Amino acid sequence: MTNRSTTIEAPADGGEGAADGGARPGVVVLSLKAPDQEALRVLPLVDGGRLVVGRGPEADVPIADDLLSRRHVQLERIRDAFRVSDLGSKNGSYFDGERVTSPVGGVSRGLVRIGSHALLLGPDVGPLVGGSVRIEGGLVLGPRLARVLSSIAQLSKVSKVLFLSGETGTGKESCARAFHDAADRTSPFVAVNCATIPHPIAERLLFGAKKGAYSGADGDSEGYLHAADGGTLFLDEIAELDLEVQAKLLRALETQSVTRLGATRPEAVSVRVCSATHKDLRAEVARGRFRADLFYRLAKPAVEVPPLRERLEDLPRLVAAVARGISERNTLHPTLLEACLIRPWPGNLRELIADVRAAALAARAEGDGPIRDRHLAPDAGRPLAPEAGDDTEAAPPAALPDDERIERTLASVGGNVSAAARALGAHRTQLRRWLARRAPRTTAGGTGSSED
Repeated sequence: MTNRSTTIEAPADGGEGAADGGARPGVVVLSLKAPDQEALRVLPLVDGGRLVVGRGPEADVPIADDLLSRRHVQLERIRDAFRVSDLGSKNGSYFDGERVTSPVGGVSRGLVRIGSHALLLGPDVGPLVGGSVRIEGGLVLGPRLARVLSSIAQLSKVSKVLFLSGETGTGKESCARAFHDAADRTSPFVAVNCATIPHPIAERLLFGAKKGAYSGADGDSEGYLHAADGGTLFLDEIAELDLEVQAKLLRALETQSVTRLGATRPEAVSVRVCSATHKDLRAEVARGRFRADLFYRLAKPAVEVPPLRERLEDLPRLVAAVARGISERNTLHPTLLEACLIRPWPGNLRELIADVRAAALAARAEGDGPIRDRHLAPDAGRPLAPEAGDDTEAAPPAALPDDERIERTLASVGGNVSAAARALGAHRTQLRRWLARRAPRTTAGGTGSSED
């Protein structure tokens, strides 16, 4: 019998987790047919709890979707993991893109697609309760990113520096602009990618130069710090700056003055500085690649920008916005959004935007039909592949456990390769190779996989 008491409703303030400060596992319901929905439907699920999802009134979680059976899929929380069971539905249930033919268990997170809806399973949905996904200032803002921007706005009132960490493509420049706008959006905002500055001219570009300071200097020139005077200078990929330039930058920040190349006297400037890098800056200091004194000047306060895979609730709205940027007539097929939700997107927003645009153009070339998963490039959103002929993984994978443990794990998740690989802590490509090598044995022994 379904335990309806497990669908605990959290307070509307959407706190950081359970009342005792712990994580709150649960389910987020997303529409793949109408991705512009704002309010998030969040269902915390305690250990031992069970939820039946379907379109009938007898379901614990009724969803208006003609593609669903009355009792379509069952979600359980067993020993700190989720278990997914299809209830004989007509159109099937899919876990991480693979049809659920027998119960899938032992998973800490994942995506269940039923009809034109997705069920995001996660270890902590507490921060999402009472939240929404909206478009504001051209940004798609879900609860996690909104919380980051709120912290940035508060810091802008008390600090003239901010350090942003995060993977490449997560939107650090947008966060830097938010830091600037919260302080004074009428003043100049100057964004500089330090990785693109040639080392020989970095000093001149940052600090300016006097007439005659170098061959061809026919007049005084201002640097980026001059251009940002009274406003904000955003130094992206600051770890790429030469050590000598770092020393002069520290001096400029400490004194709020700039000495142009070839000049003898400093000029006063008033600049807020937001810096960012995808590297571990503390580790760069330890390796002697970044000055410790500049690190201590810029590294606090710090805010981490979450990667796309940690805010999947934003993704359907993001994909819809990108597709409509190509054409307002573009419609999205649920399989496209499902494919986007289960891929890791190592390049984050930058990669997602480029690949969804390409998919939208590919769909338009075929006519006015919806954009489907097949319009995505095969490698879109996936880890970078090794070179041709290289039989290694893009990242060094863990060694596979013994054969008996693999067979037991596959059996426990109904042969679902993705779920088994996650439970074993291995790359699923490794597991597929293992299955291919042992195909005769697995057929005879009845282990099999959902991909066979």
